Amino acid sequence: SNRHKLMPDNAFQASYARAIEDFRRVRRQATMEQLLSRLSGKAVDPLSYEQVRRTLRIEGQKAPELRDSPLDAIVGSVGRYTDFTRSFLPKETVDEERWAGVKVATTSLAGLPPIEVYQISEAYFVLDGNHRVSVARQLGATHIEAYVTELQSKVAVTAEDQLDDVILKAEHLDFLEETGIDQIRPDADLRLTAPGQYRLLAEQMQIHRYFLGLDHGRDISREEAVASWYDTVYLPVVRIIREKAILRQFPGRTEADLYLWASKHRDELRQQLGWEVEPSAAAADLTTQIDSSVRRAVTQVGRTVMHAVTSDEPGELRRERTGVRQEDRLFAEILVPLRGDERGWQALTQAFEVARREGSQLRGLHVVSAEDELESESALAVQAEFGRRCEEAGVSGSLALSLIHI
Repeated sequence: SNRHKLMPDNAFQASYARAIEDFRRVRRQATMEQLLSRLSGKAVDPLSYEQVRRTLRIEGQKAPELRDSPLDAIVGSVGRYTDFTRSFLPKETVDEERWAGVKVATTSLAGLPPIEVYQISEAYFVLDGNHRVSVARQLGATHIEAYVTELQSKVAVTAEDQLDDVILKAEHLDFLEETGIDQIRPDADLRLTAPGQYRLLAEQMQIHRYFLGLDHGRDISREEAVASWYDTVYLPVVRIIREKAILRQFPGRTEADLYLWASKHRDELRQQLGWEVEPSAAAADLTTQIDSSVRRAVTQVGRTVMHAVTSDEPGELRRERTGVRQEDRLFAEILVPLRGDERGWQALTQAFEVARREGSQLRGLHVVSAEDELESESALAVQAEFGRRCEEAGVSGSLALSLIHI
């Protein structure tokens, strides 16, 4: 074969063995990346090209062009998007021999042909060459040679976008074209953060237009109805949201999000109580209920991760169940959530035993719900106690203080 002509057998075998080791190392990184994503709530899977294509308005394409493409802008795949993480770390379904073979060929004189990608705005999707992208990223490359087919779309896609972001952008464009509110009220900011919600705003405008027509005894134009809805229905609730500074309690959300939540909650209260509820009362009651939900959600996250990292299963049984070999052990790193209570410290003690047995690196995580709590006395106390207990147990570990948005 070409590889043997370009590389002696002993050199090839040594290079191939190193590539296998590299594959197993990066696959462990993929496993940890997936575990941490469950805490952050941020998806780590690549985007599916087919899902994105169906969502966007593709208006044509250019002829393929050979050029260097930025690796960090390759965010999805046409057919193998479930085999890799967003950063193209290989998952369990990826064959290690194929990945290692690609790595050896990439670093040898034989080389490999350019990959093939689709480009939508700033984002690229692999048509052919997922393994080559994965290897190139692990080698520290910033660009890769590719045949690029550029697709035209009204919706801009960035390399940072998740699928929900793409869907939201497409829905927002549809909403603006349907209602014309960006022309009728240029200062209106009705951005939403959850897919499927723009239709609710559009439906409210349509219902408002119907009843406005009954009140005035005439046909109401779209422009008049949209302006009236914004001025007399939407803005009064948003003013209350601003006066009470409710948005501060929901980082990452928008006024339009809170308007829809308050609107839905007001309808629920109306049904439960049987009378009209003032928007201010509905907003205040909603705030109280969501505060409670956030606390329960944080507690549940802690319980879930604690169970995962403090299982009493013997190491051999756990490896057999997950199909992970000793050199590919899942617990090369152990994550322990800590709240500063006795239960958390007990979990840490159990994690010490696993870490000693498997030679694992211990990672502690203390989650807070507000930015000013990151340097609070209680958070720093947890950090100091974690360090003291690790030193006493003779286990290497580090603790991170993290702000979680829910």
